[in-house]
Amino acid sequence: MDPVISPDPIRSTVVDSNICVTDIGRKCIRGKVFFVFTLSDASNHDAHVMLGASNPEEAAKWIKSF
Repeated sequence: MDPVISPDPIRSTVVDSNICVTDIGRKCIRGKVFFVFTLSDASNHDAHVMLGASNPEEAAKWIKSF
């Protein structure tokens, strides 16, 4: 069963003129919880990459690095 991601992001910010980072929140995949965020083109949100971390601290480090 694939869980549904909330359509409302928890946090979103534009990193520079081209990159937007959106914190999606928790998602359960195959019994493991991941803290999910996306990187997307600020002008085209259909072009995005979804990434996940095993804990919120790790996700925060990745998000800060962008």
